[in-house]
Amino acid sequence: MSSDQTLPTAVQSHLDSLSANDGLPTPAQTKLGCLIGEWVGTTASRFMPTDSFETADMKASIRWVANGTFAYYAYEGAVFNGHAVAGAAFFGIDAESGEGSSAWVDSFHSSGAPMLSKGQAAPGEVLNVASTYGDPADAWTWQTVITADGPDAITIQSYNHYPASRGSERYIAIETKLQRASQVGR
Repeated sequence: MSSDQTLPTAVQSHLDSLSANDGLPTPAQTKLGCLIGEWVGTTASRFMPTDSFETADMKASIRWVANGTFAYYAYEGAVFNGHAVAGAAFFGIDAESGEGSSAWVDSFHSSGAPMLSKGQAAPGEVLNVASTYGDPADAWTWQTVITADGPDAITIQSYNHYPASRGSERYIAIETKLQRASQVGR
């Protein structure tokens, strides 16, 4: 990992504490390893920046799949616009370019196809990916940024970017704050 992709100290300490049997041979495991586990927390959602956030309890599980090539994120419990929400995503890191990727589906936000996103994480970020949707001539952008807030907490922020014709303003549409389930109530 290059110096511009340094993980927060607490996250690196967590990765270093893993046993030799866990191994971290892939770029995905090195960068995404801090996400693996059982999580609880809250998620806040809204459609537009002038809307109030709707907040609900959330539980999630993140585990390795495909021999540690991808992290699989499954969640449930959020309620948005009166509907229970459940979803899943695969997160990966390309071994050569370091580019992150995700494939996301959700019972409320998705149409019939996964949203496929790619991007480069900035320093301090675990993953930063984006995709466009809507009219290709004047598309919206959906950006997801995951950060580790120490070894036992993560934040997943999803931003909506207005199309260029509307100024390309970015606002938080979904913000999920999770703690390791094993740390709750301690």
